[in-house]
Amino acid sequence: MKLRLEENMLRLRLSSDEVKQFAQFKSLTYTLRFSAGESAGHCLTYGLELLPETPENNGPINQEPEKISPKIQLVAEAGLILIKVFAQQAHSWLTGEQIAITAQIDVGQETPLRIIIEQDIGYQH
Repeated sequence: MKLRLEENMLRLRLSSDEVKQFAQFKSLTYTLRFSAGESAGHCLTYGLELLPETPENNGPINQEPEKISPKIQLVAEAGLILIKVFAQQAHSWLTGEQIAITAQIDVGQETPLRIIIEQDIGYQH
């Protein structure tokens, strides 16, 4: 899974095998280590998690409101970037009918954070 960061944009690009793995296990994470240490300052874990329902159907969510969109939740902490996608939004993406899921999250700045989760068509490891 490729992680791309730009100003006000976060993109995850998954190979077809990773999309299948995500569909099967409902979660996919990778850790990038910067040194031999195990602390959050020495690595970055990033990933994708499938949530069963949308916020409207699932009641209150224990997240800050600015980190929720109708399609996804974002967890961004020291050493961790986790994008949580609601099942209803992920269905057509997981079945190949849709190439990308996009959302914008208000992070309290003039420009919202744009999140893109896409399939890397034709990509092979």
